[in-house]
Amino acid sequence: MKAYIRVLYSSEGRSPADVLQIMKDLGFSKVKGQPLFEGEAADEETLSAKLEDVHAALKGMVVRYIPSVGGPSDEAGNVICQANESLQPWRGLGVDVDELTALLDSDVDKFRSRAVEVMKQRIDAIAEAKEKELEEARKAREAELARQAEQDRVAKLAESINLKLTQEGGVNFHELHDATGLEADELSDMLNDMIQAGKVKAEQKGRRVVYSSA
Repeated sequence: MKAYIRVLYSSEGRSPADVLQIMKDLGFSKVKGQPLFEGEAADEETLSAKLEDVHAALKGMVVRYIPSVGGPSDEAGNVICQANESLQPWRGLGVDVDELTALLDSDVDKFRSRAVEVMKQRIDAIAEAKEKELEEARKAREAELARQAEQDRVAKLAESINLKLTQEGGVNFHELHDATGLEADELSDMLNDMIQAGKVKAEQKGRRVVYSSA
């Protein structure tokens, strides 16, 4: 990350030449035409160490300094917007910064129009992606609710079937069909599953199959 130090000199303090040498020794370079120095820091810890070094080096020299990160600041400590450099973070949004920089350097009005168009496209893309995420989440919730409802329905039907199967002498298929209201195929599948699970037994009695609890 870039670190900037703006130095405010005093007629009672050290000369600009002295401060320049000190800042160079600390790894800062002078920005042409301004009482401003620029340096690099790999991370927050390195930056803090650099600022401590600057503070110690300038202490007692009767000069004021204003540190800032990412961009230089003015005498009031407000970060100054550097036009071209300010576009660089837009790369992370997938914006063609080179195109915008070329427009900014050649025609500010065209840059402004194109930048608004580009950012609207990115905002729309982000919004569409979020809408898709929300729709997928909604469908997943609905599917889960439907799955749970089906499980509850099957459990209640199984309970109803088990209750009928406890009748003395058992029940036949038609009696179960009338009691549960299930389609014949679904009832047949449920009975087969329960028989395979060892919960129900089926016995041939005359021309009918009688079901009872195992």
